[in-house]
Amino acid sequence: MTKDEYIHWKATRGQDPGNWDHKLCQDADNLIKATAIYNYRAWLNANNVPEPLKQYLKDYAPYSYRYAEFNDLLVAMKCYPEWM
Repeated sequence: MTKDEYIHWKATRGQDPGNWDHKLCQDADNLIKATAIYNYRAWLNANNVPEPLKQYLKDYAPYSYRYAEFNDLLVAMKCYPEWM
C-alpha cells in the first residue's frame, strides 16, 4: 500500500470497523509502521546520537514498535505520518 492508496482507503473504508477488509487493514498498519520507523531512523541520523547507541536503536526499532513506551516516543518525536 502506498500513501495515496492509504488516503483513498481511509476515505472510502466506511465507519464500521467490522466491515473493513482485514488485508487492507494489515497493509495500512505495515505502511504506518514502515513510515514511522523510517522517520525515527532519520531523526537518529540527524541528531547527535553516539554511533554505537544509534545503531542499536535503529536495529531494535522494529522489535519495540508495538510497545506503548516506544509508541509514546514515536508520538513525541512526531515520527508518525501527518496523513494518518
